[in-house]
Amino acid sequence: MSSVKIHTTPDEQTWLDLRRRNINSSEVAALFGYSPYLTLYELWNVKAGELENSFTSNDRVEAGQFLEPSIAAWAAHKLGVEARPFKDYHEDHEARMGSSFD
Repeated sequence: MSSVKIHTTPDEQTWLDLRRRNINSSEVAALFGYSPYLTLYELWNVKAGELENSFTSNDRVEAGQFLEPSIAAWAAHKLGVEARPFKDYHEDHEARMGSSFD
C-alpha cells in the first residue's frame, strides 16, 4: 500500500511546512554533493531544525515564477494539449520525500 498523500492546493504556509519536513526535488542534488546552493551538512541540519534554510529569492527565481504561465501556454500550444496550474504537493511520509510539480 502506498504511503503517498496528496495535499490538494495547500496555502503557502502549509506548503512551506510540508517542504520543511521532507526532502524535496530541489534538495536531492545536495544528497549527492551536486548542489551549488546547499551542502549535505546544511541540508541535514536544516531538516533537523538546527539551521534555518538560507535560500533567498533572486532575479532568476522571480523571473521563473513570472514566466511559468507563459511557458506552459507555449508548450501546450506546441504539443496540442491543455495546460492548467497544478499546485498539489505529493508527500511520501514514510520516506520523508515530497514534491510539488510546477
